[in-house]
Amino acid sequence: MATVLDVSLLRSFDIIFPFLLVVALVYAILHKTKALGESPGLNWIIAIVAGFLILLSDDLVKIIKFTIPWFVIAIIFFVLMLLIFQAMGV
Repeated sequence: MATVLDVSLLRSFDIIFPFLLVVALVYAILHKTKALGESPGLNWIIAIVAGFLILLSDDLVKIIKFTIPWFVIAIIFFVLMLLIFQAMGV
């Protein structure tokens, strides 16, 4: 029976999350630094290729899957701390 806390459906998508993370990070870095020029199409192609190359290494996928929850917790913590400081008038 499916419950709200049942995350077994997400296990079938666990290869997609590292791919999307790598593609987003590589595209953002290439777009921000303009290392390859102003072409967003070229940046997307390189980002997607980098994402597929990451998927070829099982060790890198395991490392990314291990670190993603820690980064999410850290980001949520920092956002909540900023909200607390804003509410206190700092």
